[in-house]
Amino acid sequence: MHSNDDSPPTNGVKYDIAEEKVIYNDHTKSGPGEMVMIREIHVQPNDYMSYAIIVTICCCLPLGLIAIIRSSQVRSRFDNGDLQGARLSAKSSRRWSIAGVVLGSLCYLLSILSIVAALFLVG
Repeated sequence: MHSNDDSPPTNGVKYDIAEEKVIYNDHTKSGPGEMVMIREIHVQPNDYMSYAIIVTICCCLPLGLIAIIRSSQVRSRFDNGDLQGARLSAKSSRRWSIAGVVLGSLCYLLSILSIVAALFLVG
């Protein structure tokens, strides 16, 4: 067995609590003459908040704001115990951020091409 402290057995896996929030749900099952403790470990999905903020500032404001909203939903849903909802919000935040980078990059590229074309037409 393990010691009497409240920390979960790690089974060789280290969790960085500063980076990821960990939730432990304890379930007890008992059979004839035995008691088995089952501990589920849920790690908060990456919320991509920094990625969403960078996209908002540097690439595409509207899509970046949507990504920030989805990113904040990851934390709130995870804190409420909705692990599947948190995963869906994380995936959605990542997709909106990628869309913002692609759209912002295309806008920058078109702006540069139009400036270069205008310089050649004037010169």
